[in-house]
Amino acid sequence: MKVRFLIDENLSPKLKIAVLRFNPAIDVLRVGDAEAPPLGTLDPDILRYLELSQRILVTDNRKSMPQHLEEHWGNGGHIWGLVWLRSSGNLSIWAETIYLIWETTEAEEWIDRLDSTLKKFGVVKLKVSPSFSTVDPNASESSCFSSVVIFYNAIADMPRRLWGTFMFI
Repeated sequence: MKVRFLIDENLSPKLKIAVLRFNPAIDVLRVGDAEAPPLGTLDPDILRYLELSQRILVTDNRKSMPQHLEEHWGNGGHIWGLVWLRSSGNLSIWAETIYLIWETTEAEEWIDRLDSTLKKFGVVKLKVSPSFSTVDPNASESSCFSSVVIFYNAIADMPRRLWGTFMFI
């Protein structure tokens, strides 16, 4: 199944427009859109919506979301992925990041997963436990996403200035 996205309300509405310029077929909503949660929706409600709608959350909210995500997982909930954008990035880099994720991965690969990272000369997908206590950048290939090779091929020639958009933490 193709990846679907929900852009958090704290990000510019222009991000959705920029993503759709890459490919208008990308299924992307922003909090406040007609089919999405209304503006002002609390994080726990956003997480429940993500689970039901099978969407990846795109956010830069590192203050409250980690705590709510831990509680959501602790209550037996799941998410279809979360991409934390770096505040040092810009609209075009973020839009390209979302496009690359859409183009190179499948939704099922993102279940209960957080972001990805590039590591020097290759791509490593971080396996993050629901307790936030385990991040293993040296995870074996079998514990990484199946699309590492595809993802690597898609970004191997990408300018280094874009690499930072994939960093977690």
